[in-house]
Amino acid sequence: MKKPLIEITDAKGGMTLNEKLGRSDQFYIGKQIDFSSKPGKITCDRNWENMEYSSSIDMPALFYDICVTSGHDVYFGGSDTIVYKQDTIGSIVLAHDSANTGAIQELKQYNGYLYFAQDTTIGRYDLTSTWDDSWQTGLNNA
Repeated sequence: MKKPLIEITDAKGGMTLNEKLGRSDQFYIGKQIDFSSKPGKITCDRNWENMEYSSSIDMPALFYDICVTSGHDVYFGGSDTIVYKQDTIGSIVLAHDSANTGAIQELKQYNGYLYFAQDTTIGRYDLTSTWDDSWQTGLNNA
């Protein structure tokens, strides 16, 4: 058995997904994390690998944010107007090019949607097929 990266020997509160401690509903999404069955021990499930874009090592943009959805898809917010997606292990593809201006500054999943923030807009994607670049508009990025 491998030794955990972090071992908590004196937990006096906080949250846990342990079957004997905490509330069962305290996490909206708790996937891709392996909480072991022993109180006070936690290990991570996801490892990152070297990525390339369309068979080229050169990335097209800087990534400001990364979001792993509940469906285990990985999205990247670029310094351009593009939302990128992990296609296969080690490969990133263009998922959506927003019609609005500004870098993709934030990516968050909530209630079945992937939200992305740009200069004065928040867009959303229904995680199946429909992108709405102007879901909320007129925001101040200051």
